[in-house]
Amino acid sequence: MIQDLFNSLEKTIESPKKEEEMKLNVAKRDCVSNIVSSETMKNTQTKILNTLREALAKTYGPMGSYTAIITGNDPKTISTSYSKDGLKVLKHILFDSPIELALQAELVNICRYVEKQVGDGTTSAVILSSLIYNGLIEYISENELPPRVVVNDFVDVVKEIQERIESKSREITLDDIYDISMISTNGNAQVSKDIRDLYEQYGYDVSIDVSISNDQFTKIKEYDGLTINEGYADPSYINTTAGTCEIHNAKVYHFADPVDSPQMVSYFEKILIDNIFTPAQQGMDFVPTVIVCPMLSRDGNGLLTRLVELLHQYDVQNIQTQKPPILIITNILGTDEGIASDICRLCNTKSIRKYINDKIEKHDQETGNAVTMETIHEFAGWCELVVADEEKTKFINPDDIKNGEGKIHKSLTNFLKAEIKKAEANNEDAVTLGRIKKRLRCLEANMIEFLIGGIDISDRDALKDLVEDAVKNCSSAAKYGVGYAANFEGLRATYEYAEKVMNYTIIAGDRNVKFDIATIIFKAYYNATRILYNTITSDKDATEMIRKSLFENNKPFNIGDDKNANVYCSIKTDVEVLNAISKIITIMATSNQCLLQAPSLNGY
Repeated sequence: MIQDLFNSLEKTIESPKKEEEMKLNVAKRDCVSNIVSSETMKNTQTKILNTLREALAKTYGPMGSYTAIITGNDPKTISTSYSKDGLKVLKHILFDSPIELALQAELVNICRYVEKQVGDGTTSAVILSSLIYNGLIEYISENELPPRVVVNDFVDVVKEIQERIESKSREITLDDIYDISMISTNGNAQVSKDIRDLYEQYGYDVSIDVSISNDQFTKIKEYDGLTINEGYADPSYINTTAGTCEIHNAKVYHFADPVDSPQMVSYFEKILIDNIFTPAQQGMDFVPTVIVCPMLSRDGNGLLTRLVELLHQYDVQNIQTQKPPILIITNILGTDEGIASDICRLCNTKSIRKYINDKIEKHDQETGNAVTMETIHEFAGWCELVVADEEKTKFINPDDIKNGEGKIHKSLTNFLKAEIKKAEANNEDAVTLGRIKKRLRCLEANMIEFLIGGIDISDRDALKDLVEDAVKNCSSAAKYGVGYAANFEGLRATYEYAEKVMNYTIIAGDRNVKFDIATIIFKAYYNATRILYNTITSDKDATEMIRKSLFENNKPFNIGDDKNANVYCSIKTDVEVLNAISKIITIMATSNQCLLQAPSLNGY
């Protein structure tokens, strides 16, 4: 009886009456909503990924072509720039529909992430995103598998491939610096030599900023100081077109203890009111201010919120040149306290401390060793220039170096070197030794400005993009190790993983979804590499080059002008590309519909 009922229900679902079917079709025609179906959304996403892949493939690799980017629409505003940088080209491609625009924005974020982490690999990220997504969607459809199951296995496969890539890492050499730069700059031997020379002179911890020269000559400027791995906490601090926060002739304040008591919060507030808030209200000159502290309480964060709101007002009014010159660096905790102390000594700053005993505090205030509301600005040190981005902050020419000939800087450096030798001789634990080495790296991180010259601005701008990629990739390789470029590490690791899983599948005697996913990723890497090799040879020869590189040479072919150069990059390049891709693809593959901002936008 129950079976008969089930059969009748099933029949009703599969074969609706013609009259009901007609009514449903009429309702579909009359109803316009902001809902885009899963099939339509995925078809659109596939189409846009393929379009962007084809556009960026033209710029791919050392032998790829430049893209002319024309901006402006009249003789007075029109200008042309040329770039091979995947992210720059991607940002200038325009669409006029919401799903296309949203996906492009997501890809831009992927490329920004990759560029921030390793410099190079943005074009690979877009090409691989397209190829892997196409493969996954086709696989899910053909096998009628739940997207979530496939995606979960996809994440596991990517993680193991990344681990295999990182296991091939080796320490960097100066020759690697040259080779990496040759790949990133499309074979510019002079620039590659300049970058190599900088690392040879200043060591692998050197910090190199790339910007445009004001003439045809490329210049290199050196600055002394200290660099910490803590940048600005909010983009509202940015006050340059380069996306950095620069504070010239900065008064540097240091809170040695957390700003979590009424008294400490009042000191923190006093600095902000005197240097920033009051000048903003009364139209007075701001006091360039940098505050370093371990952490802020809720009250302290309330003051930060007021500050951020003020800074955003200047962004809205587009008056960055008059924006309050302020930077607050928090989270200097634990092992970084020594680094904060080094900042104080180099900038000649007196620390603002918290007291438990009132008598001791009063005594120290009388002797000038403890702060009061009246003397708080006397506790500030000085630095000629403080520059911060999302990742790091540089203290350039602090008081000790500018006015004290660097005596404290040399003393601290020599002291830490001696401490490292002592720790190594005593077999100190890795944490203790690492803490001392980190302080030394901060002090020895020389700051170099690489100013790109050229005949005109478009010439300099095109080369600047390439040099920035080279510098970031060299920095990443110095930190994490060297691997092969040209997608080879991803190609090799994916093949090795697929071979391992296939052997397991044969033994187990059943189908393995992870093997199928590994095959999809391997095909994507294979086709991405084929696109790369197609810039110099035929499709047939490209296929043979991939076969030889994988099974005979065990390294990629050099497709640049200098056949003697090795095809190297940071070992993190393919790791971070896969990391970024997996984040967006896993979300896209498991989405089953799209809601637009308004029904009027639904032209799909």
